[in-house]
Amino acid sequence: MKIEPNPTFVGQNIKHIRTNILGLSMAKFAEQIDDKAKSGTVANWETGKNLPNNERLKRIAELGGKTIESILYGNSMYFLTNNLDKIMDDLPIALKRENVDNEVIVRSSHEIDSNKISLFDENAINEIVLKNINKQIDYYSSQIKLMRHIIKDNESLSRKIFDSTFLEIIKDEKNLDFNTFDEFIQLIESDDINTTIEIIDNVQSFVQLVENFLGANGLLFTVERKVQVTSLSNFLNSKNRELKKKFINFPIRVTEHTPDENATIIGLYDDGTPIYICEYYKNRFDMLVDDTTYVVVIDNHIHTCVAKSNMFTINNNNIKLEEVSYCSPLLGIIQ
Repeated sequence: MKIEPNPTFVGQNIKHIRTNILGLSMAKFAEQIDDKAKSGTVANWETGKNLPNNERLKRIAELGGKTIESILYGNSMYFLTNNLDKIMDDLPIALKRENVDNEVIVRSSHEIDSNKISLFDENAINEIVLKNINKQIDYYSSQIKLMRHIIKDNESLSRKIFDSTFLEIIKDEKNLDFNTFDEFIQLIESDDINTTIEIIDNVQSFVQLVENFLGANGLLFTVERKVQVTSLSNFLNSKNRELKKKFINFPIRVTEHTPDENATIIGLYDDGTPIYICEYYKNRFDMLVDDTTYVVVIDNHIHTCVAKSNMFTINNNNIKLEEVSYCSPLLGIIQ
């Protein structure tokens, strides 16, 4: 869809060039455009009655040291903010305009500017906006999935908290689509991304209540994952750290870290230690996450410790990330 410029906006830009940049009267400005332009012509442009033709736009841009697209559309942020609904009409998505985060506009604007994409390049802009909207959809879908696990795996408690506390908290909110716990769950389980986005603030508030009740160290939900178990010596000595040991199904009780769906999950153990469950090479080259418990291998020994300021404290010694042989967020322990 070709996005037509807003004549009033264009007129304001032309007036800015004439008065603020050039300091000319309408008549003097018209003389700079071409032989046929008059002060009335300029007045019509500036009041948004009509737009200059392409040749005159080119001349105005030259006089003001601007680009034609900046006169017609402003910068990329302004363009996207004011035309996102029209852009979305051409995209294969079901998301409503009012449910699009401002972050989509910010990211898309940055990408357009960084790659020097013209605001006239409809296909390129559509592709960028679609990509960033899909990122938003993926984020909210993953968040609602995580919170759904927490609620469903603590359903009895969640139902009691909903009836005794949550309904009182939200009683003054308008246009809610649920009045009972079962209706609330039905919305959470909806496949409609608009429903997800519209309810997610309520779901986050509710899950916070559940977490508060369980306590900061509460084990909130279980994920069945295949875990490849190997001894520490085999893990450290294997060529390319190939994992050859058997798989087991392990119900990971997730607290601080949620494993990626496609991640390889390993169980490391040494003589006399439990099996420590973690993601394979999840954080070896990443920044550490403060206050998260890690499985750490240093000097051929396994430790568990909490990260702080991109370091571990082991036996009262501060160990930098690059000093360890291996580390990854702890997912669980098999005694």
